[in-house]
Amino acid sequence: MIERLRRSARPGHILCWTIVALPLTGQAAVSETTHQQETEIRGAVTDRDGRPLAGVQVYMQGSQTLETTDSQGRFVLRTGETGSRVLVAFAPGYWSSEVLLELDGSALEVEVVMEPADLAETVEVAAPAPEDAAPSVQAFEALDVVRLPGAQADVMLYVQNLAGVNQLNDEAGLFVRGGDSNEVLTMLDEAVLYHPYRYETVTGGIRGTVDPFLTSGIAFSSGGFPARYGNALSGVLEMSGLGRPAAPAAGATLALSGVSGNASLPVRDQGGVRVSGNWSETGPMFRLNRSPRAFTRHPDSRDVNASGHYESPALGSFKVFGMSLRENVGIEIEREAFRGFLESANANDLAYLRWDKLSAGGWRAGATLAVTEYRSGTHAGALDIQQADRRQSWRFDVSRITAAGTVRFGTDGSRSRHAFAGRAPHTSVDVGGVRGVSSFDVAFDDWHSGSYVEFEGAPGVLVPNLGVRIDRFDRAGATRIDPRLGLLVRTGERQRFRVAWGVYHQAPGTGSYYGSYRGSAALRPMKASHWVGGYEYAAPDESLQLRVEAYYKRYRDLPLEYPARTFSSTGYGAARGVDLYARKGWRNLSVEAVYGWLHTRRRWTSTVEASRGFDIPETGTWTPHFAIPHGLRATATVGVTDTVTASASWRTASGRPFTPVVAARPGELGYVPVYGAINSDRAPRYERLDLGMDIITPFGPILFAAITNALGRDNVLDYAYSPDYAERRPVAVALPRAVYFGMTVSLR
Repeated sequence: MIERLRRSARPGHILCWTIVALPLTGQAAVSETTHQQETEIRGAVTDRDGRPLAGVQVYMQGSQTLETTDSQGRFVLRTGETGSRVLVAFAPGYWSSEVLLELDGSALEVEVVMEPADLAETVEVAAPAPEDAAPSVQAFEALDVVRLPGAQADVMLYVQNLAGVNQLNDEAGLFVRGGDSNEVLTMLDEAVLYHPYRYETVTGGIRGTVDPFLTSGIAFSSGGFPARYGNALSGVLEMSGLGRPAAPAAGATLALSGVSGNASLPVRDQGGVRVSGNWSETGPMFRLNRSPRAFTRHPDSRDVNASGHYESPALGSFKVFGMSLRENVGIEIEREAFRGFLESANANDLAYLRWDKLSAGGWRAGATLAVTEYRSGTHAGALDIQQADRRQSWRFDVSRITAAGTVRFGTDGSRSRHAFAGRAPHTSVDVGGVRGVSSFDVAFDDWHSGSYVEFEGAPGVLVPNLGVRIDRFDRAGATRIDPRLGLLVRTGERQRFRVAWGVYHQAPGTGSYYGSYRGSAALRPMKASHWVGGYEYAAPDESLQLRVEAYYKRYRDLPLEYPARTFSSTGYGAARGVDLYARKGWRNLSVEAVYGWLHTRRRWTSTVEASRGFDIPETGTWTPHFAIPHGLRATATVGVTDTVTASASWRTASGRPFTPVVAARPGELGYVPVYGAINSDRAPRYERLDLGMDIITPFGPILFAAITNALGRDNVLDYAYSPDYAERRPVAVALPRAVYFGMTVSLR
């Protein structure tokens, strides 16, 4: 066995990336090293001929923390251990390898060589199998989120820039490969986030709920995901939370729009606590950037996050996490012929318990129990709605790795209580109530549960993933069985092909579809079928990466609204497209490009179009509101000096479709619009250039600054009309160009 250790060069240089753009929420963004105070071990595992080994399980002896090598045989392991410790690597068909390390908080890089063994004598240890057979998976970390200009250190805004996600507007909603924003499953430590956005809108929300620095890793799947994920049609965003802190640490950020802070403290050898908070007041930022919108209250938010950790060699690892978020806004809006103020106040709370256990007998088990509660009040013109949404969710998974591959099985589910009360216009965009107003008071319960079983083959030339899940949807009174298949084909050390097929079901959304004042109480679960195929290439030094994927999706049982304002499950549709990704790196410069082509049509009614009063064609499909045929992003990052980093991101996309008003007729309270064909018009092309820079000062604080939409392009995201609908005008965005800056300080 060959063992080579070396200190990482310039470990402090990573600090410059930790805060690029956090002033919009005032969230803390301290360096990964300072925030966690853990030793980072990076390494590569190869066989005795120097070939990288994928799917090798790596862990620190006596700990519950385990990682899996990727397709290049590389891994990153973080541990709070200090002193002399043993790193263990194991895989079916090889003798387990042990490496003695001296841990003192400095980053290490390790190379491990594994020797083949008689399979009858191979040690089996429980671990999750590699994700090799699953296509369309893109993994990243908190530092990646803050590095990208224009992402504003927000997870959702970052994911919008990944291959397969459409850029619809300046908001954070995720529209994945011809799917709506409510078709993405979002999880934190496998606790489902049913309200993953701040300042929710019909197209998602303005920002994400979870601070990226509450996570240790993030993965996003844009299609063809395996059977362990249920109740989602289009995508899965899976975030792993921070583990037990290894040493005391604290940090604070002061930015243009708020302040934030965090602290972590280990408790003896096996416990620890973390706490963080953010206070955001955006008034200074809107005033500095001269927003064309008027406000009765600038957006503000406060959130507190806390977690407790305990690790037991006998019982496993435990984590209790709680998050409480409060937000308010009063902003001038324009909706068709209405112009007035929208005032909203929201509360979003989450608490969960997470347990993980590794067993020497070759098993790994994990469970999550979570409770979420969301409350909101919204008032604008004739609209006045109070909403309450309370859910309990659970998940339990078991896996075992063998010489042939990994077997997984588990169950997940949720119970929910929804309540809506107030008044709303007869047609959703008629905020002024010209076409009438209805009062309502609706409450109902629902539950969903599912079980799955999967098998994923051991790393090799062919790696299959075979799975099936069964789900019960209570309110719909339906049971569905979803088979899923995936296959990885390696054609060389640096090249591989992936294909996947699967059936997916999801319960329709609540509000517009299930509210008795608008919808149907017996809609069937929505259905989608995915076909995905792709090719990947990575250079030996990973300086060049290429990926292309093609997909086809077919939809059935979609909600469709009829003139009597009732819904049925008779909608359908299809989407097809191609996603391209390329990255090239040099010593101080990296360039990345993402392009997506999409063609999609549906016969359905979305939450954006519900109760609009559109004329529904008797047959055929139409373009959905999120159909963006072309999208392109290019990003460049350059290390100007050892302490100064600059970056730029340019993106362009086809304009969003919308339904035009072609005429108007007088009504009792005002003019009533007459609509053209659904989404038959399209806004001008979307285009934006974002810039960012950060500086490590010799005195410790990190300075950061960024400009969003640096060229000040007037992107048209919506239209408004004169009272008689004779004139149409673009709606001004709240921040055409945004300059923001701040500083962060870390304490050890």
